[in-house]
Amino acid sequence: LFEAKEELAQTVKRALSDTMTQFGYQIMQALITDLDPDQRVKNAMNEINSSKRLKYAVAERAEGEK
Repeated sequence: LFEAKEELAQTVKRALSDTMTQFGYQIMQALITDLDPDQRVKNAMNEINSSKRLKYAVAERAEGEK
């Protein structure tokens, strides 16, 4: 998600720079402080993280039983 913030900030900066240069403004930086993805995206990310944790827990349990 943090990578998306940086990519989005660069896209916004380019778009603003293209528009505002003609008015004499120079855009130095576009700051993205908070992203709020769609609930479906949040659910998918939560499921991915849950699966990773479960896979790790199973591997640790198997290692412990050796």
